[in-house]
Amino acid sequence: MPRRLFAHAFALLLACAGSAAAQSEDPYGAIPAGPQAVLKGGAAEFYIHPLPERWSWQLVDSAPPFHAITFLPEGQARSGWTEGVVMSVFVGRSAPPEGLLVEAERALATRCRDLRRSGTEAVTTEAGWAEAWQLLACAQTLDAGGRPQGGGEVHLLRAIQGQDAGYLIRRVWRTPPIGAEFPVGQSDVEATRALLGEGRVCRSELGGPKGCPSYAAMGIGSIEDQRPFGVFELRR
Repeated sequence: MPRRLFAHAFALLLACAGSAAAQSEDPYGAIPAGPQAVLKGGAAEFYIHPLPERWSWQLVDSAPPFHAITFLPEGQARSGWTEGVVMSVFVGRSAPPEGLLVEAERALATRCRDLRRSGTEAVTTEAGWAEAWQLLACAQTLDAGGRPQGGGEVHLLRAIQGQDAGYLIRRVWRTPPIGAEFPVGQSDVEATRALLGEGRVCRSELGGPKGCPSYAAMGIGSIEDQRPFGVFELRR
């Protein structure tokens, strides 16, 4: 994949940074009613993410202390899906978010021919959490024997450092093999940056920007340590 096209794609990601980072003093004030994905990072720490309309929880990968849930849009099947959002929590691991991005890149590299990566954009949210963003593009995926087996993949990743856990949220596009043209357009990058930016880490024992919203108390209260993920319906 030509480097200039990848650089252009990352420039689109950065162009969206200002609007995605801009939050009100109450970062939960704009969350719409509806289904909310939840990851539990500790006794009092949660990641809450409003789900896009007509997206649903389809897959789980749970191997403590790592847990991941995959959401797919309407019309996508569990087998052979081509676009989705994967939300992961590393319970008990509070480390700089750049480390999660490095691990994600290494994992993708083991099954990829011609992996390209953007630079890392490290920022601090208005609530005070450290986060980092990165774009990865795999020209063609490989099977376990290192032979080409399918198309390409593009991952937009957001890693967040909580007090008790690390969180990795990614949007994945599975595409035909990537050649001369970058397969994700500007409008998709902008929409995805906004989508991933809607999720928030919060602490249930705190008030203020880092606190969990009171109207989410019943929802997050139903998430158990042994199964630290789920979905609840937000009603106001």
